Formats: sequence, C-alpha cells, structure tokens
Amino acid sequence: MIERDPTYAQASSALSASSIRQQFSAPVNIAISQFGIQFLRNIRQHLAVDGDVPDLGLTEKGYLYLATAGGAATLRENHAIQRARR
Repeated sequence: MIERDPTYAQASSALSASSIRQQFSAPVNIAISQFGIQFLRNIRQHLAVDGDVPDLGLTEKGYLYLATAGGAATLRENHAIQRARR
C-alpha cells in the first residue's frame, strides 16, 4: 500500500468508506479491480496460515450511478465495456 501519510493518521485508505469500486471504463482498470475483488473473496486460499484466516469483514454492496439525460449515453457505453470484461 502506498500512502502519502506514512503514519496513516490522515491516509486516504484509513479515512475512506472502505468501498471497492469495480465500475471503470478502461479495460486495464476493470481487470485490476476484478483481480482485487477475487483475491478478497478467496482470501482463505491466499492468506491462511495453519488454518488461521484473517477476517476481513468483506460485505459486498452495490453502487448506484445516476446521470442526467446528457450523461446517460456515457453510462451505457461504460456498462457495455464492463459486461464485455466478464
């Protein structure tokens, strides 16, 4: 993890809502976010040590993206890009 504040007192990750965003329009960002969520979903396979598994408290909830009439086409295009990456 790279943070501007090495003490984490005012770090972005510590102050965030702890959301994992997966809706992107660039294929590389989509792939990175898909890898990240799969890693977290399968944390037992990756980080278990002698049966001890970290409890991340992962709760998956959705985002709601709204757009004006002028921005709706962009959201539709981004949605199509997302669906193509599955």
